[in-house]
Amino acid sequence: MDLSFQSDGSAEAQLTTDTNKKHHNDVSKQNTIGPPVIVDALSEDFSLLSIPEIFKRQGELARTKNNVYNSSRLHISNMGSEASVIVAESLNSNSSYSQRKDTNVVSPSKNNCKLPNDKKQLQSNDCNTLTNPKKHSALVGKAKKSDVCEGNSGSVVNNIQDNSFKIGASSRNETLLIDQQPIRFYCLQNKVAVVMSKDARFCFTGKLIVQVIYGAIEVYGYVITTQNNPIEIYSPRGYSNVSMKASEKFSQNVESDIWVFLSKEGIDQNQENKLVDEVKQIKPGMTIVLLSNLENKLTRFLHVFYPFKLFPEIKSVPYHSWIDTKRAERILQSNLYVDNQACKEIIVDPRVAQEVADKILTRWNANEWSCTLIAGGKGVGKSTTMRYLINSLLPVSKIVVLLDVDPGQTECTPAGCISYSLIEKPLMGPNFTHLKTPAFQVYIGDVNVSRCITRYIEGIKMLVDKLSSCPVLSRLPIVINTMGFSQGIGWDIILFTIKLTRPSFVVQIMSEKPKNNYIEYLSKQVVNRQQVSWPTWSTNVTKWNQPCDHELFVVRSHAESKSVPGYETWNIEPYQQRELVMISYLSEIVQNSADSATRYDSLSLSINEVVPYVTPFASLCISIPQASVSPSHVLNVINGNIVALCGIDVNNNELQADQIMAGPRVLNRSPLCACYGFGIIRGVDMERQQIFINTPLPISILQYVNCLMGCIPVPTTLLQTHQFRNVPYTGGNDVLPMSREHRRGYFRMRYQRVQNNA
Repeated sequence: MDLSFQSDGSAEAQLTTDTNKKHHNDVSKQNTIGPPVIVDALSEDFSLLSIPEIFKRQGELARTKNNVYNSSRLHISNMGSEASVIVAESLNSNSSYSQRKDTNVVSPSKNNCKLPNDKKQLQSNDCNTLTNPKKHSALVGKAKKSDVCEGNSGSVVNNIQDNSFKIGASSRNETLLIDQQPIRFYCLQNKVAVVMSKDARFCFTGKLIVQVIYGAIEVYGYVITTQNNPIEIYSPRGYSNVSMKASEKFSQNVESDIWVFLSKEGIDQNQENKLVDEVKQIKPGMTIVLLSNLENKLTRFLHVFYPFKLFPEIKSVPYHSWIDTKRAERILQSNLYVDNQACKEIIVDPRVAQEVADKILTRWNANEWSCTLIAGGKGVGKSTTMRYLINSLLPVSKIVVLLDVDPGQTECTPAGCISYSLIEKPLMGPNFTHLKTPAFQVYIGDVNVSRCITRYIEGIKMLVDKLSSCPVLSRLPIVINTMGFSQGIGWDIILFTIKLTRPSFVVQIMSEKPKNNYIEYLSKQVVNRQQVSWPTWSTNVTKWNQPCDHELFVVRSHAESKSVPGYETWNIEPYQQRELVMISYLSEIVQNSADSATRYDSLSLSINEVVPYVTPFASLCISIPQASVSPSHVLNVINGNIVALCGIDVNNNELQADQIMAGPRVLNRSPLCACYGFGIIRGVDMERQQIFINTPLPISILQYVNCLMGCIPVPTTLLQTHQFRNVPYTGGNDVLPMSREHRRGYFRMRYQRVQNNA
């Protein structure tokens, strides 16, 4: 219950008023206001309806300054019948009295408080009655600046300076508990400063911008130091959680750099608060990181058009202290997992980032062919291992070549392609977060290579020939990402892939499930003794009898480990991942839209608002692999769908085409050719014989496109813009069937498996 004191013009009231004003001014300067002040009254005579004598005697106490409260036993005994008030203050980032190191603890107590040196009067009127203060024991030892004493169990508060009561700091037990935590969060304005002890780590689900201001951290196998610019890290739902670990590798510990960054966030090193004290006591091996929520056009586009919420949306929560994890989650819009909480962390065998990476760099330094192939069954963590390996190589080699021969789950391009790309920045998330234009790309036309095996093997040979013929790229570290096709013909495909690429090292990830493993280890002895099962491949594609000489590393899969109970898990199906990658790729079409910078709705991010490119029929050829479409209906089939933008040699005599009236040439067979990207056929003008295409490719690349290949449906979520509510009829009764918005949904078409009754 609040007690209101009215000023009567006396010196005591005036003194209290001035002090309240001073305290109010201090509060206005603070970034964070603590929880309500708690007043503990140690008097049985104190009640909610009576004012203690201590408030009435403040004027008299002020006149007896410097000659009363001299820590004598006589004075302590005289206070037995009066109220002893202890005020507990909340932790505050800018509080001038929140941290004091000159506190002398006489004996531990449940109600321990430490008193600061600042001269503060009692400000709060909320009091809690406690037990009889007559049981106070005598003072032990000579009091210093502030002593902590027991109330009911034998201690008292001593040395009250300047005859006025002061506001104490937070509970010492709580402070000690925070100090013992390996990770401390300090909430600033729109950012969170994280102080990590040596080897400390935490996981998160969300999207963050990370900047290291002291020490170093390891994320996804990449060491981030103070020399790096802020890095974007994605840890979406449906995937394992990304972890951040304090690291001493490549770290440069310069304390002066910390204040340069913190001063930009409004932290003054002359202030006294918990964060400033931590920085002043920083030790080698510790790390300080600034985190902020990541918002860009990709995340906004996915928020509007992708049906699943990939990132948490944490709403406003009740007040939490500026060092509370809940408050940090609200600022970062991410779920933080510390102290080994329930989460599924990304784990990769340490041999990959250490032993394998060292041997790769050794061959690279010797200017030799340094190629590493990552093999394994479905869901064993090949893509994650590949990212870890590339990130561990980048600090030294600066550039890594990624040879991606997995058309189902591609790393840098939409599905249906095989390619090689130059990786110059660390891969800090799933594939849809770091799509880029590859150095060379071949469109296969199907995610299931069992329906186009010859085309797939020939495509790998084309990539390897181009890569090995380049004197610069062939001497860079090369990492090969393979399919998870481990059973049946998958064994033959991986053997031919090894024969074609001639890797220096093979990392084979073993699963606990036998069906996700190859029938044998992929050692050079096993590969060399295999008999060719497809004579056509061995004669036209590769020299089968040429022996392989690679080193095999067998590691155990950590991706199949079950999450701990209580952790929210949901998996994204492979076709949903491919759709997510395509939506992410098409989002680049509206990257340069003027309205999308300020508006985040479906209208401002609509692809239909972008002006398309126009090309005449005469400059194009059309080919649809693995489909039997009449040449007269080809334009109708591709209209409104996604096509691959390719470039072919029109003078090649092997190309067989059907010329249709008032239309482009239609190729009977899809040639293996360079693929530059993808685009949406926005429309077909039969009168002017023009095709309208929306694509993220620039005009400088489109000049090489002369063939439209494939036919991929546009993701359904891009067709449902949700711009206007569908209310065809209105009336007084809004529950009528015709007044409701109809339900929207669709059924995904799947390939039917043919049953073999033989």
